[in-house]
Amino acid sequence: MAAQTETAPSRVGVIHRVAGSPVTLWFGFIGAQFVLAILNLYGSGYPIADVSSVYRYWTDQALVANYWVGIDGPWVYPILAILPMLAAHGLYPVAAGIPAFAPATLGAGLYTGTWLTIVMLLNIAAFGVLVGWGRRRDRFASGWWWIAFLLALGPIALGRIDSVTVPIAIVGALLIATRPRLAAVLLTIGAWVKVWPGAIVIAVVVASKARWRALVAALATSAAIAAAALSFGSGAHVASFVTEQTGRGLQIEAPVTTAWMWMTWAGVSGTSVYFDRDILTWQVTGPGVGTASDLMTPLFLLVV
Repeated sequence: MAAQTETAPSRVGVIHRVAGSPVTLWFGFIGAQFVLAILNLYGSGYPIADVSSVYRYWTDQALVANYWVGIDGPWVYPILAILPMLAAHGLYPVAAGIPAFAPATLGAGLYTGTWLTIVMLLNIAAFGVLVGWGRRRDRFASGWWWIAFLLALGPIALGRIDSVTVPIAIVGALLIATRPRLAAVLLTIGAWVKVWPGAIVIAVVVASKARWRALVAALATSAAIAAAALSFGSGAHVASFVTEQTGRGLQIEAPVTTAWMWMTWAGVSGTSVYFDRDILTWQVTGPGVGTASDLMTPLFLLVV
């Protein structure tokens, strides 16, 4: 009995020492990135299809046909979302030089490999800021939480445009208390890639004593981005992401779609998963889908 009592605390101590090691923490984070990258490239169902087909299509459309989404026509994303997509095209040699990606870096795979490299590097930079590059042991628990969350989320954690905004938002959130203006600028840039970091800006305006400094910085950043887009001739297309999202159905990754996903799996009549070729995404159809879709936007605004 005494031996068992002594063994349990010693095991806990070993776990604490391992989890508290900067080397272990960094190994865990980088290892998680590579696991998700390999799953994206070689996993069942090809999880990174959005990047290899849709994002690459928009990039080729811009560079080959000189048709720029958000400038020459409406787009579902804010205008800055095109920048990481273009970066994935311009940095092909980076991905090609990583041995783990080399077998997949041919044709469309070259674009996806470069995309994954960019996202991984952004995540590593944000992780470094989060844990003080291994010196902030009081933040190691947050680091391990991020690792666990990435693995739980799966390949989509690296294979969507949202992946670019996560590290930006994390760094911005960490700066709110000490540098609210810079935090607001970063979060606003993130919101012009994918809207959700704007919710953090709203939270800062509501809850922070530095709300006015943050609000002015956010508005100035938005004005500068909009002015740049307008200077390229975007016109009203610069705000098209607001209206382009309103007519869509329920995408399979939306939490509200869970019930219809299970009904499809169970073979409920009239319920199925289909690929919407207008907005290039997987959605569900079935009883009540239209009503649920119509309610989501007002419900979202109410919750905010």
